[in-house]
Amino acid sequence: MASYHTRSFSFPAKSHPIVDQLSEQLCRLRSSQSASTSSITSKLTDLKDLYKSVDEFLQLPQNQKIVSVEEVIDGSLRVLDICSTSQDALVQSKQQIQDIQSSLRRRCNSELNISNDFSEYLQSRKSAKKMIKKSLKNIKQVEKTYESNVIDNMLKDVQAITADVFKSLLTYISGSQKSSWSFSKLVGQKAEKQTTASISKFEVVDATIESICQNNKSNVDMLEIVRLESEVQEIDQVVECLFRHLVKTRVTLLNVLTKSHPVVDQLSEQLCRLRSSQSASTSSITSRLTDLKDLYKSVDEFLQLPQNQKIGSVEEVIDGSLRLLDICSTSQDALVQSKKQIQDIQSVLRRRCNSELNMSNDFAEYLQSRKSAKKTIKKSLKDIKQVEKTNESNVIDSMLKDVQAITADVFKSLLTYISGSQKSSWSFSKLVGQKAEKQTTAPISKFEAVDATIESICQKKKSNFDMSEIVQLESEVQEIDEVVECLFRHLVKTRVTLLNILSN
Repeated sequence: MASYHTRSFSFPAKSHPIVDQLSEQLCRLRSSQSASTSSITSKLTDLKDLYKSVDEFLQLPQNQKIVSVEEVIDGSLRVLDICSTSQDALVQSKQQIQDIQSSLRRRCNSELNISNDFSEYLQSRKSAKKMIKKSLKNIKQVEKTYESNVIDNMLKDVQAITADVFKSLLTYISGSQKSSWSFSKLVGQKAEKQTTASISKFEVVDATIESICQNNKSNVDMLEIVRLESEVQEIDQVVECLFRHLVKTRVTLLNVLTKSHPVVDQLSEQLCRLRSSQSASTSSITSRLTDLKDLYKSVDEFLQLPQNQKIGSVEEVIDGSLRLLDICSTSQDALVQSKKQIQDIQSVLRRRCNSELNMSNDFAEYLQSRKSAKKTIKKSLKDIKQVEKTNESNVIDSMLKDVQAITADVFKSLLTYISGSQKSSWSFSKLVGQKAEKQTTAPISKFEAVDATIESICQKKKSNFDMSEIVQLESEVQEIDEVVECLFRHLVKTRVTLLNILSN
């Protein structure tokens, strides 16, 4: 838990009511962070309310001049990154919970050999904890520096408490950091009520599953899992709302610095919409790519503004634009290859309908080509990590690198979708089971469904194939390909504009 310096803000004697409200909310949040009985959801809700007040605070005429606005803007970006990581952790957690629920239902239906599912759950939790541990280190970058300006002080206090609340959230999702936790010890603590803080529900579920794997326990309380799922869903909804407030605050800060042109507001709004769609699992790949294409139209207008003809680190932004073009080109190649694979398998299925039954080699060839494609995509996903957001003092640089970061993220979603599930253990029965129970938080990739069906036919677990499934996939790939082709032209245009700025 972060420690805070107790001090009062030196506002004029007759301060605006919103200032008093903001100070009161900061004080309440500090108290709830200190109190172990306060729930994560209530802290996040208080934080969301705090940011509503922050936005009103920034609209006051006397606050339109912030001494170290660039530093505050950099801090706002780091806070957004932390919030985004928290959203990813929550989405991953929901998936893990739903997977284990599915396993437990199969266990109730006498499918007793589910030890691999439990082991897989524990392994995925281990990976999640590793990611969270890395993010907790990054939170330390959001440090409070004490400025002479009272507005700076208050805004940096807000960022410090925000980082601390997200630290609490990530620690809660991670569960106990002690590797020596056992089910009996955990239950003992609960019974004796010796803990100073509320035990994480994640921790309880993890310990129970681990105990089953070690044959120390034979049953699990389904109600415990259901409660955890409900809590994660509630937290996720609050964090999603909070993320929108964080984006709004960042836009306001950018407007304070740039005395905003309408295209800046438009660009900020489109960035916000894209971030939200990336967080929302229901948003389709095509709609995200279309939003990205519209974003680059605004980027071009933004770069034409006279005040934006000087970019501090233009060479770095140009390098980033080249990497994005490479990623886009790889995505186009993957789509072309996918279309070819789909057409080949359609041809195979037509021959099958014409009683040409010996086509196991064709199916095996399809699966092999998909395996090669996934390998290429996996390599490209590693390259995407090079397009990282660096915190610049120049607001134009910051916005352009925001654009590049979200572009890389959308292409990452596209390539992951084309690749299908990253788990090699997917089976047709498990996939169909998930669809039937509607347990997935994200729509199942059509590529994944087709791959699983063909693999099942090869293993003789399934004998028929729904042709409409492959036709729908072909139509979707064609639609995505057209949007990506248009987007590629916009990326080239943006790069040309940046090169012109450099040469002038």
